[in-house]
This record gives sequence, C-alpha cells and structure tokens, in this order.
Amino acid sequence: MIGRIRRTEFTACVALGLVVFWCVADAFPRGGPSGPQESLLWIQEGKRLYDSGEYEEAVRKLLEGLKKAKVKTEAADARFYLSLSYYALGRTDDCLDQLNQLFEIQPQRAIDERFYASGYVELYHKTRAEKLRGQPAAPSAPRVAAKEAPDKPGRGKKFPWLIVAGGAAAVGIAAFFLLGKKESTPALPQTGSIAVVSNPKNAKVFLDNADTGQRSDCTLANISPGNHVVRLDLEDYGRWEGSVNVVAGQTAQVNVVLGPFAYDFVTGWGTQGAGNGQFELPVGISSPTSGEVWVADTYNHRVQKFGSDGAFLIKWGSRGTGNGQLDLPHGIALSSGNVFVADSENNRIQKFSSSGGYLAQWGSQGTNTGQFQTPMGIASDSSGRIFVADTLNSRVQVFQADGTFVTSWGGQGTGDGQFYHPVGIAVDKDGYLYVADKLNHRIQKFNSSGVFQLKLGTGTGGQGDGQFNNPWGVATDSYGYVFVADTDNHRIQKFSSTGAFVVKWGAQGAEFRTFNPPKAIAVDSANNIYVLDTGNFRVQKFKISVQVMGGSASIQSSGPPVSPFALRPGAPGRLLSGPPRAVPRLPSEKRDKTRG
Repeated sequence: MIGRIRRTEFTACVALGLVVFWCVADAFPRGGPSGPQESLLWIQEGKRLYDSGEYEEAVRKLLEGLKKAKVKTEAADARFYLSLSYYALGRTDDCLDQLNQLFEIQPQRAIDERFYASGYVELYHKTRAEKLRGQPAAPSAPRVAAKEAPDKPGRGKKFPWLIVAGGAAAVGIAAFFLLGKKESTPALPQTGSIAVVSNPKNAKVFLDNADTGQRSDCTLANISPGNHVVRLDLEDYGRWEGSVNVVAGQTAQVNVVLGPFAYDFVTGWGTQGAGNGQFELPVGISSPTSGEVWVADTYNHRVQKFGSDGAFLIKWGSRGTGNGQLDLPHGIALSSGNVFVADSENNRIQKFSSSGGYLAQWGSQGTNTGQFQTPMGIASDSSGRIFVADTLNSRVQVFQADGTFVTSWGGQGTGDGQFYHPVGIAVDKDGYLYVADKLNHRIQKFNSSGVFQLKLGTGTGGQGDGQFNNPWGVATDSYGYVFVADTDNHRIQKFSSTGAFVVKWGAQGAEFRTFNPPKAIAVDSANNIYVLDTGNFRVQKFKISVQVMGGSASIQSSGPPVSPFALRPGAPGRLLSGPPRAVPRLPSEKRDKTRG
C-alpha cells in the first residue's frame, strides 16, 4: 500500500514538473532563453564575431540581439555593429539602412574616425548629416523597432488550467519535444586580447617577459584579464615596454612608434694624476657586471677598480718586472672572478685575484707560440679561455686560464684573417671574436676557432658611417651589437652582429660627450657603456635611451581591433593612433641625449 502511494506521488510530481517546465519553456522564444541581459549577450557575441572577422555570423547574432533589445542604447549598439558588418561584407544598402535607423535612435552619436576605414567614415558622416536635416540617405528596409521595457515583468503566455488537468502531462511532454533543440545563449567571454601595432613593423613581441613568437603587427589572443607587460624589440631601434590592462571580452590596443637607439650621458670621472681615481693615459677597460669597472691605468703602471658610479674601490701595481708589477699595462679582462692583465712592455700575461693578489703569469718576448711582442688586447669567453691580441706579432693567441696554449692565427697583411697592429679584442654572447685591426682601419670577426666571418670598415681610413680611423677598442652587448672606439675620429660607432652600421656619437673635445681620443670601450651586463677617454684622462658612462616617438596602450571597446581580417580591402581597420608618449629621462644635471 505504501509503495503504491509513493509511486503515485512520484508520478504526480513528474507530471507536474513536466507541465511547469513546459510553461516556463513556452515563455521563451525559440532562439534561446530570455532574461534581463539576453539582448546584451547576443549583441556582445555579435561584436566578438565582428572583431574576429566572421561578419556573416556577426550579422545573425546582432539581428537576434536587436529583436530582443529592450532599451534604445542596446538597439543603437546593435545597429552600429550591423552597419560595420554589412559594410565589411560589401552590402552598402543594408549598411545605409542600419545607419538611418541608428540615427533615429541616437542622432548625435559620433565615432572616433581614426579607428575605421575611410570609406565607412565618409558614409557614416554623410548619413548622419542627412538624417539630421530630415532627409534619409536611401530608402530603408522594413525596420525592427526597439522594444520598450514592459511595465511589469512577466513570463509571456501561460496556461494555468494545464496545471490541474490530468491529461496535460502528455501534451506538455509532446510540446516540449516539438520545440526542438534550443540554441544556447552565448557564454560571457573569460579572456581578452591585445592588438599590437608598431612603426616600423616586425618588432618582436614579448608578453610578461616571455617571447610570444609573434612580430608586430599582430593580435595576442586568449589573454587573462588584468595588467600585463608588453615589450617590443626591433633590431637597430629602441625597446618599448609598457603595462596594459586587459578586460575580458575586449581588445587592448597598443600603438607604438619606435625611434632608433640613442645614448644618454650618465656620468664621468677622472683627471690627470697619480692619486686614487686619477689616470695617466689609460688604455684598457673592462666591466663584467653592472656594479664594477676595471681600468688599466697604463702610464701609472697599475690597475684601478671603481663602482659603476665612478666611486674608487681599490688599486694595485707599480712599475717593474717582478710578480705583480706592471710595465705599461694595456688590456684587462675578467674570468671566473680573476683578473687578467696584458702587461705589454713585459711581454706577458699576469693573473690576479679580484682583490689584486698575484696568482700566476705566462709569456716572454718572442715570436714562438706562447711568446709575445707587446700584447695589448685581452678578452675571455664563457668557457674561461683567454684571447690575446699579440700586437707586434700581428696575431691572436688563445690560452686556457692557466696559461696553456690552445691555438693562434693571423700574420701581417691586409687580407681576411691577417692583421696590421691588432689592439682591442672582444668576445660576444655567442662566442664570436672581434678584433680591432688598427692600422688596417677595420674590425674583423672570427668564430672561436679563428675562422674568418666578416669585417667592419673599408680597410682604408675614413670619416663616413662605418668607416674608421685607427680603431683601437671594441666591445659587445647582451644583444650582440658591436661598439667600436673609432679612435682618431673621436667617436663611438655601433654595428649589428652582421656588420650593419646602426648609430654613432661623439666628436673631439674636452666636454662630456666628446672625446680626445677614445681608446677603449666596455659594456656591462646591464648594457651600460663605458668609454675610456684616454687623452682627457677619464671614463665616461652612457646609457641606452629608449626612443619612443609616440605610443599608447588603451582599452578600445567601441571599435574593432587590428586583425588579419580588419586589414583586408574593404574592411574597417584601425589606423596607428595615440598621443605622443613621454620618455622618462634622467635628472637634468645628468641628462643629455647624444644621437648619431
């Protein structure tokens, strides 16, 4: 008996539930469930499809949203995006019809014409002007008027008598299935995107310090909401970096105009003399980290160490031939915390601890392997090998850190791989070696085995871009750029790793930012540049100045982002826009931009 009662209650509940469910379903149109925000969801989905270039689908969604629009602002947004979609599809009459009806709802609506194709902008303004004069631009198709909000909320048509009718369950079930498959309401987007535009194009795009693998112009999709750091790097041009706020369902627009690299003077130190921090014709410099600068104070026959701000730290050395003594030291290099000095007039290499303690030496005067004739340049690579410019022997010799000979190459001459007074020497991040071939007025590049790669310069002295006059010093930065102390032209020149000239700065003089002449150059791990201004008895420090001629990073939700679709002929696309972006500068007492 109890079981039969429970079964009867269950059957009645099921029947009642089906009837109620049918009544609720009957309150919704066939396009999907309705609600206070249904039209917004359809319109937002239509916007997203338009932004993705799916114009046919966008039209379908936007028309559905227009049907469900309950307030004029919703209808206006739907008609605006319908006009854009129709224009992108080449359906000009439909575009005009939507614009006519848009201006009946919002006659004063305006757009930022920088973001849309010129043809669409012209059509938009013409239609708006004619509408304001009371003259429609073209016959309109039958309109779908925006619905006014109902006085009272309701579920639509209902049939209360079905609730009490015993046979209504079967009718409700049949009606429910006859309604067919419902189309689900589009879900709210969970991510946003960033459209990146740069001038020049082809800049590497980084997001939160990770390489995206894309180059500008491009759109970064599926970006989580919140603040993100976008960075653009373009060879031979400055780096731009900025914070961009991403909103779900919207596209953040980054517009940047990149300027060529330039260098700002930061500070300088030194005067002629023998005191701490003074120099006597110094010709060797090294800066392995961003916190220290080592100088071969040549005619004071010593080594001095400074902080990156020029603060004196330590010194050692005196003139002589004993262990730890020096005679006209020229080159200086650091490796594994040890200091290696090209002790030129003693024709040897000496090795010291970072505090100046003598550790070892090798070499003597001669032409055999491991011997030297006035070695002037020295450098180390990531494996700890030591490269020496054996100047008067016109060759490069390579050693292990303990002085064990590895290999050598060169010989006097003007051919590739030959030298005439090699002086400065540097190793880049990829292990390639650059040698300042002084009297051949060029820089030669080799792989780590000594195989010639390319040369910078013409081989004859000159003052043009990419020409040299007795270049003495050479250095590389973390990007692979090459910096040359173009000694008798009293300037610094910068090149790409392929030998292309990038920029130059400097002139002869005694003021900061001028040289007399520069004989050595070093770049630290932060890419600060230190120039040994030999004849002015000082060190000058320069810093990369990121030149952004203009730029912006802002959320644009009222128009489409830049995308491959938006760049097709006939599609409304964005133009480069945004106010000039101020570049943070150094305090005025340390500021001076030096362009090439």
